[in-house]
Amino acid sequence: MAYSAEKIEEALSAGRSHTLTQRQASAKYSIPRSTLKNKLKGVAGGPTVFSKEEEATFESYVITASAYGFFVDTFDLRGIVKGYADKKGMTVRQFKKNAWKGMGIVIFAKTHDSERKICQRKRAEVGPTVIEEYFQNLGK
Repeated sequence: MAYSAEKIEEALSAGRSHTLTQRQASAKYSIPRSTLKNKLKGVAGGPTVFSKEEEATFESYVITASAYGFFVDTFDLRGIVKGYADKKGMTVRQFKKNAWKGMGIVIFAKTHDSERKICQRKRAEVGPTVIEEYFQNLGK
């Protein structure tokens, strides 16, 4: 998927204004014709793997860790999701060995605005006091 939302919108505008056919817009912007057709029909992508509640839980893990100064990147988030799926005994066919890869993880981060929340504190700010406080709160 090497096309941006802006390129999709340009291709859709060209199609709506009849400047280009769907086929021409698909070729010009290097966007699959089926994607353009689905966008014009208002059809969303495939079903989500996790419920909104599960995704909210993942986001809360990220925010909590971030609040204690533990920087969480997409690699860490993949680990959180994999651990959750493994613990629940889920086999997610879209993921290789339950590891969430590719654009899905980036889209999740952007959808949940986690990129801003993830970077609330710098790793350098983490000291023994912060770590001790973190583990005390885990016990609550």
